[in-house]
Amino acid sequence: MNVLDNFDASKHSSVIAHFNQFYVHKGEFERGIYKIIDSAYRIREKCDYSEFFIASKADSELQLKNAKDFVNSVEDYLNYKFSDGSSREN
Repeated sequence: MNVLDNFDASKHSSVIAHFNQFYVHKGEFERGIYKIIDSAYRIREKCDYSEFFIASKADSELQLKNAKDFVNSVEDYLNYKFSDGSSREN
């Protein structure tokens, strides 16, 4: 999504913040989509930086479902956006 704005960043947090500011806050995506990204980011940080964090099978399955929901939402948005060139209302 951010590439549509010619936005590039070296940090995950910057990419997420940009998406939140320019797509969620402007109503292009529901707040739940941001929560999916934020949750995945926080889990990734725990996996990378905590010595004893182990994701459970249930947590992993939830993250996989959330990722699919996110991808579907972005695909729907892009299909709508490029079908008539306007923004959608949620």
